[in-house]
Amino acid sequence: MKHSYKLTKKANEYLIKLIENTRYKDNFAYTYLLDIPEEDRADAGLAKHYFSDLYLRNIEGVEWGFLVKKECGVENQWGASFRSQFGKREVRDIAMSFPGGGGHLYAAGCSFTATSLEDAFRIVLEAEEKTRK
Repeated sequence: MKHSYKLTKKANEYLIKLIENTRYKDNFAYTYLLDIPEEDRADAGLAKHYFSDLYLRNIEGVEWGFLVKKECGVENQWGASFRSQFGKREVRDIAMSFPGGGGHLYAAGCSFTATSLEDAFRIVLEAEEKTRK
């Protein structure tokens, strides 16, 4: 499937938030999106794909990463999207450690329950550590 990455102005605003929210640890990076209004879901989704597929994989020294977002309208429900450079961290293993999670070897995702952003990061980082080879 070929993606169109022509960004709307609103998608660009979400992309800027993703970049500003980025945190770095060792050889990976992670970020988040919060409080996305229903009418902005398409633009936020486009920014998320742009960030994951074109930006995250090309940061110097970053081999893989993830972003978390709070699911719209569902209390304590979060989603995570993982991306990795070919031949680096097999992120599908992280996603598959969550019920219903999965995807491709270097591009995967999952949903999970968390009480806050920091709790969401903690849950994903613990899953990454447990699945590290």
